[in-house]
Amino acid sequence: MTLEDVTVPSLKTDITPTSDNTVGIDMGLKSLLITSDNEEVQIPRYYRQAEKKLKQLQRQLSRKEKGSS
Repeated sequence: MTLEDVTVPSLKTDITPTSDNTVGIDMGLKSLLITSDNEEVQIPRYYRQAEKKLKQLQRQLSRKEKGSS
Protein backbone atom coordinates (compact mmCIF):
# COMPACT_ATOMS: atom_id res chain seq x y z
CA MET A 1 0.00 0.00 0.00
CA THR A 2 1.32 3.44 -0.95
CA LEU A 3 0.23 6.85 0.30
CA GLU A 4 0.83 10.07 -1.60
CA ASP A 5 0.19 13.53 -0.13
CA VAL A 6 -0.98 15.78 -2.98
CA THR A 7 -0.84 18.92 -0.80
CA VAL A 8 2.97 18.83 -0.76
CA PRO A 9 4.38 20.63 -3.81
CA SER A 10 6.86 18.73 -5.94
CA LEU A 11 10.36 20.08 -6.47
CA LYS A 12 11.30 21.31 -9.92
CA THR A 13 14.85 20.19 -10.62
CA ASP A 14 15.06 21.62 -14.14
CA ILE A 15 15.49 25.21 -12.87
CA THR A 16 19.02 26.56 -13.17
CA PRO A 17 20.21 29.12 -10.61
CA THR A 18 20.22 32.70 -11.88
CA SER A 19 20.43 36.09 -10.18
CA ASP A 20 16.62 36.35 -10.38
CA ASN A 21 15.83 33.15 -8.46
CA THR A 22 18.82 33.10 -6.06
CA VAL A 23 18.96 34.72 -2.61
CA GLY A 24 22.10 35.13 -0.52
CA ILE A 25 21.80 34.87 3.28
CA ASP A 26 24.20 36.45 5.79
CA MET A 27 23.89 35.25 9.38
CA GLY A 28 25.23 37.64 11.96
CA LEU A 29 25.43 38.68 15.60
CA LYS A 30 23.33 41.87 15.56
CA SER A 31 20.48 40.35 13.56
CA LEU A 32 19.73 36.68 12.97
CA LEU A 33 19.97 36.95 9.19
CA ILE A 34 19.94 39.43 6.33
CA THR A 35 19.09 38.37 2.79
CA SER A 36 20.47 39.83 -0.40
CA ASP A 37 17.01 41.44 -0.85
CA ASN A 38 17.74 43.53 2.32
CA GLU A 39 15.17 41.58 4.33
CA GLU A 40 16.30 41.51 7.96
CA VAL A 41 15.17 38.98 10.59
CA GLN A 42 15.86 39.98 14.18
CA ILE A 43 17.12 37.57 16.83
CA PRO A 44 14.22 36.34 18.98
CA ARG A 45 14.78 37.61 22.52
CA TYR A 46 12.63 35.24 24.54
CA TYR A 47 14.67 35.64 27.72
CA ARG A 48 14.54 39.45 27.63
CA GLN A 49 10.77 39.37 27.10
CA ALA A 50 10.22 37.00 30.05
CA GLU A 51 12.79 38.60 32.36
CA LYS A 52 10.30 40.71 34.38
CA LYS A 53 7.99 37.74 35.02
CA LEU A 54 10.96 35.53 35.92
CA LYS A 55 12.22 38.14 38.40
CA GLN A 56 8.80 38.22 40.09
CA LEU A 57 8.53 34.41 40.27
CA GLN A 58 12.05 34.07 41.71
CA ARG A 59 11.22 36.67 44.38
CA GLN A 60 8.06 34.74 45.34
CA LEU A 61 10.02 31.47 45.51
CA SER A 62 12.73 32.94 47.72
CA ARG A 63 10.13 34.12 50.26
CA LYS A 64 8.52 30.70 50.62
CA GLU A 65 9.37 28.46 53.54
CA LYS A 66 11.61 25.59 52.55
CA GLY A 67 9.74 22.27 52.35
CA SER A 68 6.30 23.86 52.05
CA SER A 69 4.01 23.44 49.11
